[in-house]
Amino acid sequence: MRTLAVVLFLALTIGAAHAQRGVRIGYIDTEYILENVNEYQNAQNQLEAKVQQWKIEVEQRLAELETQKIQLNNERVLLTNELIVEREEELQIIENEIIDYQQKRFGPNGDLMIQKKQLIFGSAVLTIGSAKLLNVNELK
Repeated sequence: MRTLAVVLFLALTIGAAHAQRGVRIGYIDTEYILENVNEYQNAQNQLEAKVQQWKIEVEQRLAELETQKIQLNNERVLLTNELIVEREEELQIIENEIIDYQQKRFGPNGDLMIQKKQLIFGSAVLTIGSAKLLNVNELK
């Protein structure tokens, strides 16, 4: 009975030691990689240009909306209640479209976040892939 307990204890100990051996944890300093990759810098500059273009589009749409609101307020005296309500609804639709556009471009699941993720992970994978060997000491 005592031999069986010793054998069982040794089997469990060896099994646990073998199971722990399979887990490997690594650390990749993506900031270091991205600072040293020219392709990332070029892609980052292109993304910034897109962001500026999107911001200009939003500002233009908001300015146009504001102009239409001012025009409605100026014409309010001449319009009937039905026309006023109709134009206010049109302005509300335009405002909702602008908000949707902002969310599509700058929201948490918008184009900006998606492209940033693709840019970071794509550059890191290309860098590591081109190196073919990963020297952990260089990444720290």
